[in-house]
Amino acid sequence: MADLLTGIRVLDFGRYIAGPFCSALLADLGAEVIRVEKVGGGEDRFLMPVTRGGDGGFYLQVNRGKRAMTLDVNCREGQVVLQRLVATTDVVVANLPDAALKKLRLDYASLSAVKPDVILTSVSAFGAGGPSSHKLGFDAIGQAMSGVMYLSGRPGEPTKAYSPYVDFSTALVATVGTLAALLARSQSGQGQEVKASLLATALTIANGALIEQSMLAPDRVASRNRSQTQGPSDAYETQDGWIIVQCIGQPLFERWTVLMGETHWLEDSRFADDKARGIHGEVLSERMARWCAERTTEQALR
Repeated sequence: MADLLTGIRVLDFGRYIAGPFCSALLADLGAEVIRVEKVGGGEDRFLMPVTRGGDGGFYLQVNRGKRAMTLDVNCREGQVVLQRLVATTDVVVANLPDAALKKLRLDYASLSAVKPDVILTSVSAFGAGGPSSHKLGFDAIGQAMSGVMYLSGRPGEPTKAYSPYVDFSTALVATVGTLAALLARSQSGQGQEVKASLLATALTIANGALIEQSMLAPDRVASRNRSQTQGPSDAYETQDGWIIVQCIGQPLFERWTVLMGETHWLEDSRFADDKARGIHGEVLSERMARWCAERTTEQALR
């Protein structure tokens, strides 16, 4: 499907990850993507530098397959160039709040006045219309406000995931929305605006736990790597490394008890189902930890 979007032109005003990765995925599907940076290069270009020129690892990842140019859209001459570009563009990608888009004349009303069937894919931290819609934010904001950090790491010590999964997941959501908008345009001839936000994505990912809290109020707290909904499910140290184990469902648990020589636990009410095994997961993790401590990683995984 590398040529699925051949003939589609995308202007990418995105920064850091969510916007640029969305347009990178469109480029993977065959779209012509032009990244537009401020003169001198955007700040995201130099984050986590890995090349002699200072280009960062994330920058290289999310800007693959693109052409690039610099443009000062804050000046009159830059706006003239912008309108010329928009006139031949199918999709504009930008991750800025609505007020910032309007100021730069990258809002949907301004873009569609130049090209009526244009699609604007905008990504923001908090979405549109709420009390925080004007604020900027990064991946960690979504991790924190969704409750994921609270349930990660140690109790009382909220822990952020090292990889910015909220950014990348939001890019995927924005890409799906953009593809749907292109399909709709092919049928109706009309453009539209696609909106995505870091917070909405983070809440979607955390929704299962949030629904459980809303309905049952278990008031869970972090338990490091040990799962609270099944077991054994944890990270275990071997003689020369670590392994991760996830035992979900009765068939896997039965096989695990045979491996451990603990088949009598199949008659133990503490381990009757996933929920019970999650509640009593510390017992299962302790048994698995002893087994792993007697073996190398290769032996444990054999």
